[in-house]
Amino acid sequence: LNYAGNLSVLRKRYDRAMEFYEEGLGLSERINSPSLSGRIAANAARALLLEGNTVKAESYLDTAYRSHSALADSHDKAYGLIGIGRMYRTMSLRLLDRRHHFRDRASIALSGAFETARRINDHRSASYASGYTGEVKEDEGSFAEALRHTRRAIFEAQAADAPESAYLWHWQAGRLMKAQGRLDEATRA
Repeated sequence: LNYAGNLSVLRKRYDRAMEFYEEGLGLSERINSPSLSGRIAANAARALLLEGNTVKAESYLDTAYRSHSALADSHDKAYGLIGIGRMYRTMSLRLLDRRHHFRDRASIALSGAFETARRINDHRSASYASGYTGEVKEDEGSFAEALRHTRRAIFEAQAADAPESAYLWHWQAGRLMKAQGRLDEATRA
């Protein structure tokens, strides 16, 4: 049902996708599978965001966050929380009157992802969690704090030998330094 929902989203059949997701959520809750419930709720939230239904998306996103937060530390938990944090950030950019609320939620989810990644020694997911936290701080205009998170993301990407993420954080660091008027450092980044 989750995959059928995902396929319906790709076909832009959001109503049909939600039917699959809602049925899948009911089944996953009956078999007491928080991991599957969280994944389905996150996918439903993503579909609703694509459709433009931010009110319902928030409800599913909150459900996904609660489900993922309750999981034992794992790679899936870390990446689930990263995805949820990114969706909260998207909501902060769309719903400007509630942007602070959604930025806070994004920061909380990403912080949970980072802590999970650190506990399981997963440098790659720690890099993404920290880098996307820097992005949220950049949205707030907290450039120094954003740069601190971005530098941590670069360090974690190097520890993971993950050039596919390191370039993102170098680019972000350059943007942040430019915003602070540090043009020479921005160019080097």
